[in-house]
Amino acid sequence: MPLDYVVTYRAENHYDTLVNRAVWQFLIIPEDNDSQELVSVDFENSLGVPVQHSVNGLGFTTLQLHPNVPFSDVRFRATFKVMKQEVNPFDFIPLEDPSGGYRQIE
Repeated sequence: MPLDYVVTYRAENHYDTLVNRAVWQFLIIPEDNDSQELVSVDFENSLGVPVQHSVNGLGFTTLQLHPNVPFSDVRFRATFKVMKQEVNPFDFIPLEDPSGGYRQIE
């Protein structure tokens, strides 16, 4: 039976001087793989800047923001819904010769 999770990320940045331009790239999206499914992504920021999704050089999906408005405070909030499959850690076929998984040191 799958298990549903909600993961929430929050961050606040406060700057002593006014920031005129900034670039953020968030690597916080849960992985979509054989044991879990990423159901939804919701990302908000206090500047109201559109969020762009991209894939970095290592193949990870990222969230990017490029505000071109002056600010000194900014807040981020991300909510991810993930459906995790139950995995039995003992559901595998053991090696016939377990010593084959070890390297001999001479």
